[in-house]
Amino acid sequence: MRPLAAGARVCAVLIAIFTAGGRADAATTVETIASLSGPDRQAILEAGARQEGVVVWSGTVGADMRDMLAKAFKRKYPYLRVEGQRLVGSQAFQRALAEQTGKAPPRNDLIAGNALVDLKKAGLAQSFRSPLIDALPKEFQEPSGLYAAYRYAYYGIAYNTALINSGEAPHSYEDLLDPKWRGKIVWNHGPESGAPVLITYFRRLWGEERAARYLHKLSQQLVKTELGSPRETLDGVLTGKHYLMLGASLHQVAALRAGGASLDATMQDPVLARDNYVVLLKKAPHPHAAMLFIDFILDREAQEILRGDQYYPANPDVDPPEVMMPYDPLRHGLKQFTVDDETLAQERAKSTALLRKYFR
Repeated sequence: MRPLAAGARVCAVLIAIFTAGGRADAATTVETIASLSGPDRQAILEAGARQEGVVVWSGTVGADMRDMLAKAFKRKYPYLRVEGQRLVGSQAFQRALAEQTGKAPPRNDLIAGNALVDLKKAGLAQSFRSPLIDALPKEFQEPSGLYAAYRYAYYGIAYNTALINSGEAPHSYEDLLDPKWRGKIVWNHGPESGAPVLITYFRRLWGEERAARYLHKLSQQLVKTELGSPRETLDGVLTGKHYLMLGASLHQVAALRAGGASLDATMQDPVLARDNYVVLLKKAPHPHAAMLFIDFILDREAQEILRGDQYYPANPDVDPPEVMMPYDPLRHGLKQFTVDDETLAQERAKSTALLRKYFR
């Protein structure tokens, strides 16, 4: 496309967007901007963002990390401010619901965390496109385009190296059925990363019949189910209270091992994964700036900043911290199996019922 023609198209699209108030509602405008593609997309987003001047996001990223991301984003787009606050998923959803359905103009554009199920149910999530997502492997893409993963947590089998040597550690879930592990296995009850999540993983990966057969056999191993946080359960392995933990967070194992703890972990193929993601709100007041921020948080510079939070970057071209490399499935040629929030919500009741049937 010749420069003059390209510029004319950018102007035409911007005129259509900024004059849409009399003919279309805000959701239609946000949808138009969120679905932009092609060579003019960046120019259109930047021109619109200059008019907006700010992007507002809320989520689970800590204050120091937020400041680092904001400074890097501002270096790239000096005319934009980044505002927002740290909120857990339920808090972020309640804030978005109040803003998006209230009389006052909404402030937030993006929610980062794990609130998609509630946002989708309330009709607040807007699908979007980004060339950064299009370039990712299929297992990193959300089919409906309602969110973009910006970091991952992976889970495996953790074990106490003072009690188990690496040569005998279980490398598959079937290995756990060996009689030598009877009474030595623990998992956590937590609904976000514990036993119900693992049971959903088994059911989705193997099918209902095979998963049920496996759970029945596993229950014969006298697996202990603990309440409290998954980290507290992992601490039980660290202290020797338990030999093995199913569903241990690999980034936590990596951090503890780097500090000298008697811990290690094995990964199962495909590796169970949970993602943290960003969602665009349907009534985002600054949609151009929001889309620029989505592109930014998925790109190399932001991903290298985010890895300082001791999670695994979603961009496969960015390595995790060195201490976490031994537990990065991509660097070991393993696939990942992401159990997303919608799947967990749909399957939680049945998976919890199976947990009670076999392990209570």
